[in-house]
Amino acid sequence: MVKFISSLALAIFLLGSSLSCSKGFKADDTCSPRVAQGEDQMDDQKWAEAEATLLQALDHCRKVRQGGTYPSMTLATLYFRQRRYADAVPHFEAAIQLDPQLALAHVNLSASLLEAKRYDECIRSAQRGLKILQHQPGAEASKGKLNFNIGLAIYDKFADQQPRRVRQAEPYLKEASRLLPDFGGADFLLGTIAEVIHEDADLARSHFSKACDRGDKSACTASRRPTN
Repeated sequence: MVKFISSLALAIFLLGSSLSCSKGFKADDTCSPRVAQGEDQMDDQKWAEAEATLLQALDHCRKVRQGGTYPSMTLATLYFRQRRYADAVPHFEAAIQLDPQLALAHVNLSASLLEAKRYDECIRSAQRGLKILQHQPGAEASKGKLNFNIGLAIYDKFADQQPRRVRQAEPYLKEASRLLPDFGGADFLLGTIAEVIHEDADLARSHFSKACDRGDKSACTASRRPTN
């Protein structure tokens, strides 16, 4: 029996939508140009300068009551790119407070909590996001990512100490697979669970083959493993 794989990287899910606003700022908009400056510095990987600019911008935007979710989302994105997940969390939460329907904020909040190994919080956050987005048109990809984050949180939480409980991740991973036809990560994890927990080589190969077809190169070798 093979061992569980390590957690899959979640960075593929972050920043799925551009945070940039139009550069044609309104004449009375004193907030967005400051955030855009920090965003440009972030894109140039001038991390310290970007953080200072964005913190000042966030304070200014709150005082003048402009910018909506843009300042919080941009600052949170900066922290996530630096792997400062705990710092990113309150700013994604702030964006959700301002706009509970903001799908990207829900996805990235749960991803930040997962990367910070705050598994129970990740699961609760993603479940709240799913409830809010359940009737939102065009949110299938975000719902798929939230299901994947839940499945991966369960996987990571139990894989080492209570591996049998990893099977609780399966319904979320199956839903993620259904909603994310171009992403193989959920199918790869399903294959691993089939191989390790269910000891079903044929089912595992089927999942690995689907993951391979969806672009997960690590699954391609696993899908060709012979049956014992």
